This record gives sequence, C-alpha cells and structure tokens, in this order.
Amino acid sequence: MSKHKKNKRKQEKSKSQKNSNGSQRNSSFRRFQLTALEVVLIALIPLFWTVSNNHHQQLEKALEERSKNCINENKEIERKNARQEEMLIENQKEIQKLREENSEIMNQLDQIKEIESIDSCKGYSEKYKFSIDSPEIIGEADGFHLSGFIYQIPSPASIPFPFPFDEGYFNNDIDYVKGNALSFERFVSPHSKRFSEFENFTFTVDEVVMNEWIGGYSYAWSDAKNWSKGVPKESDFVVIESGDIKLNDSAFLGSIFLGDSASLLIEDSGVLTFFENFYIAGSLKSSKKSKIIAAGSIESQLFSKNDVSLYNFIVQKKNSSFYALSKLNILGTLDLLDGQFYSNGNLVLKSNSEGTGCIGPIATGSNIVGRIEVEKYISGNSRWSLLASPINNSSIADWDTDIITSGFPGSDFPNYGMGSIFTYDPVSENELPSFASESHHTPDSLEVGKGYFVWTGSQPFDDKDSGWTIDAHGDPNVGANLFSVSYDDENSPASESGWNLLGNPYPCTVDWLADPGWVKENISLAIYTLDPDLQVYSVFINGVGTLSGSRFIESGQGFWVRATDSNPILKSSEDSKITPLDLDEVISLDRAVVNISLHSSAGVKVDETAIYLWEGATGFKDDMYDASKLFPFLGKEKDRYGIWSKSIDGEDLAINAIDESIDSAEISIQVGGTDSGRFTFEIAASLRAQYDICFKDSQENRIIKLRDMSSYDFIVEDEASLLVERFSILLKRKQEIVMLDK
Repeated sequence: MSKHKKNKRKQEKSKSQKNSNGSQRNSSFRRFQLTALEVVLIALIPLFWTVSNNHHQQLEKALEERSKNCINENKEIERKNARQEEMLIENQKEIQKLREENSEIMNQLDQIKEIESIDSCKGYSEKYKFSIDSPEIIGEADGFHLSGFIYQIPSPASIPFPFPFDEGYFNNDIDYVKGNALSFERFVSPHSKRFSEFENFTFTVDEVVMNEWIGGYSYAWSDAKNWSKGVPKESDFVVIESGDIKLNDSAFLGSIFLGDSASLLIEDSGVLTFFENFYIAGSLKSSKKSKIIAAGSIESQLFSKNDVSLYNFIVQKKNSSFYALSKLNILGTLDLLDGQFYSNGNLVLKSNSEGTGCIGPIATGSNIVGRIEVEKYISGNSRWSLLASPINNSSIADWDTDIITSGFPGSDFPNYGMGSIFTYDPVSENELPSFASESHHTPDSLEVGKGYFVWTGSQPFDDKDSGWTIDAHGDPNVGANLFSVSYDDENSPASESGWNLLGNPYPCTVDWLADPGWVKENISLAIYTLDPDLQVYSVFINGVGTLSGSRFIESGQGFWVRATDSNPILKSSEDSKITPLDLDEVISLDRAVVNISLHSSAGVKVDETAIYLWEGATGFKDDMYDASKLFPFLGKEKDRYGIWSKSIDGEDLAINAIDESIDSAEISIQVGGTDSGRFTFEIAASLRAQYDICFKDSQENRIIKLRDMSSYDFIVEDEASLLVERFSILLKRKQEIVMLDK
C-alpha cells in the first residue's frame, strides 16, 4: 500500500472519532437542558402557590363583601316592604274614609233628586206665609185641624207644631192660643201636592180634642189617671211633653206629639194605631213583636228631629197615603196592607247579626213610591259569599263602597290578578258549578234575581271581626218576578247540566215552599246556599236541610237551582215573602231523617249530609227527592271536601232519599279533602222508631248500633283512602210485635 493511501485512511479514522466524540457531548448537553427545565419549574411552584393562595383569599374577601351587601340589600327590601304594607293599610283606611264621605254625598244627592222629581217642589227653597184671624172654635175645643194637618197649642203653654226640621220642611214655630190670630211660615214640602196652588189656598177649621199626659200614677198608657181626658181615643190629639210611658196593649189616637223630654216604649204586646200624624221630638222605641199602624182614610205623615227605628210598621190607609218625612229605620217589617207609602228617600231596611228589616207582601193596589236603602249583614268570619240585589237598577258602586273589590275596571284594584265579583253563565260553564268563570265580571248594574260570587273577606275595617253591612240604594223590586233560567246538556253529564246562580229578588225573606208564591216547571226542588263561614254549601229539599240549609232565602241572598229539562220556568210573587213575625209561626216539617255531620279534630263542624224517608224514592238520583253534592269552588276531584252519600247509580248526594217502604238498605258514606288526623262523625237519627240503624267502618271491621252511640271517632292516615267505600249506614226495619189473645 502506498504511503499516500495509509495517510488518507488515518485522516478519515481520526475524523470519524472526532464526530463520534462530538455526538456524545451533544447528547450529554441535551440531557443536561431537560433537567434544568424541570428544576426551573420546580422552583416556580412556590410562586404559583403563593399567587393562587392570594387569588383565593381575594375571592373569599370579595364573596364575604358581596354577602354583606346582599344582607344589607335584603334588610333594605324588608324595610321597604314593611313601609309599603303600612302605606297599603293607610291607603285602605283612606279609601274607606273617602267611601263613607262619598256615600254621605250620594245620600244627599238622592234626597235632592227625590225632591226635584216631584212637580210640587219647584218652589222648594221659597217661603210662604198664611194667616187666619180669630178662627171660630166650637165649644171647648183645644185646637184646630188645618187642611189635613193638626196644629194645637195648649193654653197657657206654648208647644210648637210642627217644630223646625234640619231638612227645612218648616221654617217657624206655630204659636196659637185660643182667640188669637194664627200665622206660620213654611217651606214647600215634597209630599204636599195640595200646596202647589198657594194663591187659591183656603183653611178648614175643625174641632179637635187634645189629651195631655199628666203622669204621676204609673208608667202605663192604659191607666186613665195618667191622662187629662182619660185613656186616649182615636179622635184625640195626644200631647206628651215629658215622662216615660210604656204601652203593652192596644191604643188608638188621632195624632201624637212626643216632646223633647218624653219617652214612649211600645212593648211586645203593644199595638199603637194612629189616624193622622206622628210628631217626635223625644224618644220612640219599639220591641220586636210590637206594631205601629197608620190607619184611616186621610193622609198621614211622620216627622222627627232624629232618626226613628221601629220593628214593625203597618200602612193601612184606605184610598190614601203615608209620607215618611224623616229617616225611618225598619228593623222588622214594613207591611203595606192598603194605600201608598211615600219614602222620600227616608226609608232604610236595617240589617245586623240578629236579622234584617224587610218590606212584607204588598197588597194589590198598594205600592211603595221613592228610593229606599237596603242593608245586608256580612259575618266577620266570611270569605266568599253568594249575594243578590233586591233593588232595581242598583249599581256595583253600592257594594264597592262597603267592600274591597278587584280585577275589573272601576274596582279598587283593577289590575289585581284575580277578580272579586263573579257571575255564572249556565250555557258556557259546562261543568259542575263550583266556581264561576273569571271572564264574567259583573257589569256596572246589578240584575234583580241574579246571584253573584262576591269576596267579602279581608276588609280594612277595625270591627271586621264582628261583621259589617253592605247596602244598595234605589227603587225596591215589587210584584211578580220571572227568573232567567236555562238548561243546556251539551258536552256535559246530565247531573252537571242546568245549573243556574240566582238571587232573592225582594227586600224580604222568601219561603221556597210557599204555595201560592212560586211557579216551578222543570226545576229541581233543591236549593243551595253558600255558608260564608264554613265555605261549603248548605242544602235544602222537601223539608230536610244540611248545615244552615233552609226553606227560607234571606234578602240579598244568592242561591243555586238546577233546571232538569228544556224550557224551565221559575217565577215568584209577593206571596212568596215571609216576614220575621210569620217565621215564628211556621211549623217545621216532620221528616224521618239521619243527619251525619263531620267534625274536625278541634271539634268544629265542617260539613253535613242527610238521609231521609220519602214515598216514591228509588235510591237512584232523582231531582224531586235528592240533592246533589256541590263542592266548594275549585271543583276538581282532588279538592273535593266534606261528607256526602252515594246513590245506587253512583251520584254524590248531599241529601239522599230512600223509599219509606223499604225493609233494609246500606247507604255508602264518603269523606274527602281532609288532612290526616282524628275526626268525628256526629249522628242524629229521627227514624229510630221505624228502623234499627247501624254505623259501619269497613277499615276497622266495626258495626255499631246507633242506640249505643251518637258519635264516632276515626283516624285519617292517608287522604286518598277516604274516597273508597269505608263508611256506610245500615238500615233494617223493626219487626212489629203482634199481641195474641189468650
């Protein structure tokens, strides 16, 4: 090998070794770089932890600050809400104050309208003066009778007749002593049509006997020693300047004057009949069964300085009239047996927890003329009520002054989510009538004979717990009334069709069983009223009632009836009315009944059902004998509440009739809508003389004779379990024992 080639190989080998050594150094360096990066990252970990920890602390601090802000904001919201509630209460009180002021203004306007509506009152604000010189007095007369009015002044005393009135009917007193001239000044009175032609007016002077109360012997009207001319007669003008007098029998007189210091009490057995006028400066009181009668054939009037409150006032003016020229509050009955009654806007039918004043049956040819005020008492525990108006063309504004309204234009809270007054449309409401459609808000006028759902709870009155009154103003509804009833069975089960929400059309209680008094064609015999305290329906049919269910429908009361077929007719007349005094004489119908009431764990009655015997009853649902169970308001299955029985065909019944000839029967009793807890059945049975009666609890496997118990306690653990066949009443006719002769 040449020397040159050897040197070349050495050079290439040396170069290869150098490249190998360089590659090893580069690999070692790269391993050194990765390790350094890890070291750097490890070194940065504490820094990252510190930054993260600081950030976490900052977040916690921010959250704590935000929490404090939220708490402060909530407190501020609570303070604002509390203030808003205070302002709402203040606004409600202010609304009530404004309503009262508005009501007073409306009453004044009513009086002005009443006066302006009478042609003879065109000169109402003007004064007129008449005089008569030396009137001829016959014999020993104590005064004179002037054109239908009696004005007497005993000598030497001076008693004004008539005395001044705030309303301005009369301006000056009349002073008359025998033999002297008479002069008086008088405003034009709304009742005095005969005074319309003053230029041609003439006086008529008749002899009048004045009989004065002397007293000193007793308080009795019938004691002759208490009077200047003995016990008054129907031609006497009675003057009582002072003293306390009691009338407990019958009394007759012409006219009467009660002085400022006089007090007359007409007791329950007392009947006072007057033929001319009644002037009151003092006190007139009457008891519940007392009567005051305006009789005779000449016009009569009542004047009083203050409001007069009477229980029973009877108008019996043959071909004549009576005029109320002062506020007359009727606590019992105004009876129109003959003649006309002119209210002049002064008649008020009062209402309280004890009862409501009324206008009794109006005789043919008689009438009441002028606007009146009708009150309706509302219990302090009420919530929803069924109401009606007995006033023609009365307005929702009448009710709006007494209750809080919402949900419709003109109400106190028109934008509130729920309305407070509803009607019921039997054509469009194709379901059981447990709540009226919200789409049917009442119009401005209230229709006579129609019923209304009205919210009467949560009123802003200090005395709301003890109840209050609502009122309506206008012309009272009188005479025959044809109710608007309809029947529509389309898209509805037969048992849920034909329902109509009606109202008592009269300012008086009506008797559902009055005959004559009603025309009922294709109408079920059951009526349903809402108990405003319990908020469940009271029911009445054929003399049997549950809860407060009764044959008597109060003035201002709404009620349900059901039309049973096409072309139903329901019509009432004045003969359907019944007065408070007549109520005491009504004989209750004797029915063989089992009443079962449901009581809560607190011992409060919450609902009731009844079973009774009736000839011809079948056990199936029959509108002439049975009454359906109406469930309050929501009407859904899960909301059904209370107690009811089942008919053979599965209908829910509040009152269930069975044939009086049946030997045995088992009637299913159901309970629904209650919470869990302990409940009680109270059972009263008036048919024990005919039947052995047992109460059955299938869940507890118990059968108990009613002679051994009148109540039954049971426990509810699961509400759904109550809707099954758990309870029932068992009836078995008692066997007659026949005694055989020996």
